[in-house]
Amino acid sequence: MKTKLFLLFTSIIYLNINAQITEHIISDTEDQAGSIFAADFNGDGNMDVLSNSGFAGPPGGYIKWWENDGSENFTEHLITDLVDRPYQILAADVDGDNDMDVLSVSRDDDKLAWYENTDGLGTFGPQQLITAQANTDGARFLAWGDIDGDDMPDVVSASSFDNKIAWYKNLGGGDFGDINTNQRIISAVVFNTRCVLIADIDDDGKMDVVASSVNQEEIYWFRNLDGLGDFDPTRRLVVDELAVETVSSADFDGDGDIDLVSASADDNTIAWHENINNGTSWVTHIVTDDADGALYVYATDYDDDGDWEFLSANIFDDKIILWVYDGIDNFTKARKFPIGITTANFPVSVHAEDIDGDGNKDILSASVLDGKLAWYEYILSVNDNFLLDFSVYPNPTKGILNIQSKTSISQIEIYTLLGQLVLSNSNKNTIDISSVSQGLYFIKVKDENENIGTKKVVKK
Repeated sequence: MKTKLFLLFTSIIYLNINAQITEHIISDTEDQAGSIFAADFNGDGNMDVLSNSGFAGPPGGYIKWWENDGSENFTEHLITDLVDRPYQILAADVDGDNDMDVLSVSRDDDKLAWYENTDGLGTFGPQQLITAQANTDGARFLAWGDIDGDDMPDVVSASSFDNKIAWYKNLGGGDFGDINTNQRIISAVVFNTRCVLIADIDDDGKMDVVASSVNQEEIYWFRNLDGLGDFDPTRRLVVDELAVETVSSADFDGDGDIDLVSASADDNTIAWHENINNGTSWVTHIVTDDADGALYVYATDYDDDGDWEFLSANIFDDKIILWVYDGIDNFTKARKFPIGITTANFPVSVHAEDIDGDGNKDILSASVLDGKLAWYEYILSVNDNFLLDFSVYPNPTKGILNIQSKTSISQIEIYTLLGQLVLSNSNKNTIDISSVSQGLYFIKVKDENENIGTKKVVKK
């Protein structure tokens, strides 16, 4: 059963004030843009973009990569058009030659495939099936990770028409063995499965598998018993009564184990699922039940501070949202994407990567009805730069925050998530925040050389 915990903030918080956001359109002529990812395909140090089209039919589709020249210009390259209704794409070094290849699943032709980056410069070879099409009826989702501990990442698939979760051993060099016999079934009773991921849920050093079922309205995890890919077929329940479309994983509460976040379009619900005692029990926290058509979630450390955020995409209200953990068991909206520029019409995929090479992650989206691939540059107004290296402790705190820096501190300021200054002092290495309300804040520190840095702090 799902447990609903109320937000400890008294209002929904948006970072609308003085934040900088710029939308950059990569293409708005894609035929039902469906999935988006980022990787450096040509080895020039710039993050390129990977996309597919044909998400909702009619028959057909294609996979492309978009070459980033480092100056916010993108050149289109076709990888394949031999896919029918492709759903997911990933970039990974499949063959171990230190360049980024591509993996894909496509539902209407039942294909799980990969494409070799033949020269490390983004020249892709022909489609190679990982397993026979008869093995993945309605191929919907894939994951990439080392299932059997041989340091060669393997592939896991979810296929919605045959209800199967299965994995495929990478023998090396992108060889997955005989495609007719290489499927290793984890479960064949995850009905209308929509998503799969790989994570060490029970913290035993072995990669487990998580899957969702729309028909059963449940998320399960399957334990890797021996670290060699022998899975217990028991469906260990994470949550029920949620028709989950996608799941992503991270240690959201910082307690050292892997938690999950999910999107449920039928329920309009985004939730995160707290891992208790190595997956033996879970507590579900409802982030929102007002996400109209919540389809996709993606966990990311967006500001690279060691804490995990996540992105969500809603297909019916066209919202892309960055969610920030409040330090008190829930998430609050950090910013709605896009605002005041344009709208992503039916966004079905989001991703985060540093596209412009400025050291800050950007947000990417793919949307079906406007055929758009875009990336969004977003910087908080209170986050002027990242030049000052400092630490703050204890965090969370009920009162005093101590600042440690190699240079002398000239000013400390505390801001709310709205960008409102609530406290400040000068020429000190401490600040007392006992007078402010419980919740998440930004601390902005300036040193004697006018260098500035910010971090998130939690008032208990």
